Amino acid sequence: MQDFTQIKLINNLIDIVAHFYRLAEERGEKEKISHLKGFSEGIAFTLVEQGILTRSEAEEILANRGVRRKLPSTVPQKESTPSLDIPTIFRKKRQKEP
Repeated sequence: MQDFTQIKLINNLIDIVAHFYRLAEERGEKEKISHLKGFSEGIAFTLVEQGILTRSEAEEILANRGVRRKLPSTVPQKESTPSLDIPTIFRKKRQKEP
């Protein structure tokens, strides 16, 4: 995975955890919104398994102490591959069908 994508995933996880804690404070009942906690723990586990985060970084993020990472100044450009262009594939398929 590219650095841009990894940083984006980490920042999104930090946002989800912050949202969970904000809702827990507003409503005062963590048990009723535990699905958000489980969801964010699952994402953190996946990022650790993929080597994007270390276990200690994931624990910091899940404790709502994560620091957002700065995205690179250049956003990766999407490359269009003519052979994988979906509309073109369907047009070719329609032409082949009688």
